[in-house]
Amino acid sequence: MKRICTFLLTALFVSSFVYGQKKLAYVTLDKSENMVEWALPLDNDVIVQLLNADPNIEVTVFLCDNDGNDLNTSAPVDFTGFDAIFAQETFGSGDNVWKEGYPLHIASLPLPTVYNKMYSYRNGRAFTAGEGASVEALNTYKLIVDQAGHDIFKGIDVSSGEVEVVKGGAHDTGDTGEKGMQYNTGNVVTGSIMLGHPDGAVDHVLALDEFPVGTTIDGYTIPVKVISFGMNYGQFVYPGDDDSGINLTTEGLTIWRNAIYIVCGLDVPDSPASLPTAIESVEANTLAAYAIQGGIVLPENLNASVYSVSGQLIAKEVNTNFIAVKPGIYVVHTHKGIAKIAVNR
Repeated sequence: MKRICTFLLTALFVSSFVYGQKKLAYVTLDKSENMVEWALPLDNDVIVQLLNADPNIEVTVFLCDNDGNDLNTSAPVDFTGFDAIFAQETFGSGDNVWKEGYPLHIASLPLPTVYNKMYSYRNGRAFTAGEGASVEALNTYKLIVDQAGHDIFKGIDVSSGEVEVVKGGAHDTGDTGEKGMQYNTGNVVTGSIMLGHPDGAVDHVLALDEFPVGTTIDGYTIPVKVISFGMNYGQFVYPGDDDSGINLTTEGLTIWRNAIYIVCGLDVPDSPASLPTAIESVEANTLAAYAIQGGIVLPENLNASVYSVSGQLIAKEVNTNFIAVKPGIYVVHTHKGIAKIAVNR
């Protein structure tokens, strides 16, 4: 039977604007050894995929140690030449990277930043004073909208007053779990703009916020514009339960896209965000791959990319003869052929 293969790349979004490309430093902890095998790679999570497909942003991923040292140079991340920073939640709240004298201290940030670490806004973490306490909003996936006209919600229908940002819970390791968003209580905050908060949050003072220049938290003054939002990192790498390859909703992905555009100084698009997709239509397998519990076996070591049945990239050009994936339907693409494979529990 003749193989028919259609490879379709879809754009991130269509925009009428023409921008000068902005450079974003994406700073994340290298904790690969702590992730489940089917989690998306740390340097190719959904935000990185989003940005790699965006012609307006050039993203550089810095895999770091707990002090914020770039593993490629063994020196602190160098932000020279960048326009903005994305500080990712992968680091522990007590890691030095958040503290004074280290790259991601909130009161020493050199550039506008998307800041995803609610747990750092506490005494003994980024701060040396204050009564801030962090709350993990378990099994809570809806965000209550506080500033419907803000650019953070552009491209999103907020007429109901709430937005579902994730499809389900996740875990720090990239597996399924109970974690979604976080918020803080007890901090003394001046000058911030609360944009939204997790459904059911009580006494929240920090959740999804814009920090204009000069915002203060527990006596610390923030020197640059910041969009602060607390979301468990598992949400960025857990492929989800619906064979889509992503656990964020379109609305959740759009909020993160909009946050990045805001700190980069770009006009936020009116359309929602979407990941680039690569969809394979396979009439006949031409690769002798097969499924076992926990993954896909290739006939030999091959440079393979794996996509969900809806076209989201799961594994990018891994040279191996075994690819660990959660149960689902996948398309495996190599230079020696392709195969559509169902992996059962």
